[in-house]
Formats: sequence, C-alpha cells, structure tokens
Amino acid sequence: MSLFSILFSRTKPVTQGVAAPLSPLVEFHLTQAHNLFKLADYQTAMVHCNEVLALDPAQTKAYQLRGVIRYELQDFVGAGEDLRFSLSLA
Repeated sequence: MSLFSILFSRTKPVTQGVAAPLSPLVEFHLTQAHNLFKLADYQTAMVHCNEVLALDPAQTKAYQLRGVIRYELQDFVGAGEDLRFSLSLA
C-alpha cells in the first residue's frame, strides 16, 4: 500500500464532524494537485499545493499531499515537515 493511498483513502470518524466546504478555487487546485500526482507530474502538483496553501494555510490535505510529493521527490526533510504539520492541524 502506498503512502498516498494510506493518507487519502481514510474517511474521517463521525466524531470529528463535518468539514467546512472548500472554496471553488481551493477545490480546483487541490483536485489538480491530486490528478497531477497520480500522473507522476510532481513539480506541477507541488505548484497547485502551494496555491492551495496560499489561499487556505490551514488546509490539512494540501500539507499531506505536498508531504507525499516531497517524499516522491526524495526531499525527506520537507516531507517530514509537511506531514508533521498536517498532523498538528488535524
């Protein structure tokens, strides 16, 4: 099982409540980042993650995805930072 599937296949427990709806622009960039990641276009996916974080600095999924992207690009320090920060937001 890949790190990507572990992070993004989980559903939130009912006790966490319903997440606030994403703005259309944040949702667009997050979707683009996911799709480009699946196509192994990591650099462009990173750009979209950075756009999401510029618009919504508390967007946990963007930090998680950017951490996985950095891992794939062998930026292990950056990957660890993003993944740890995403956990602090959750």
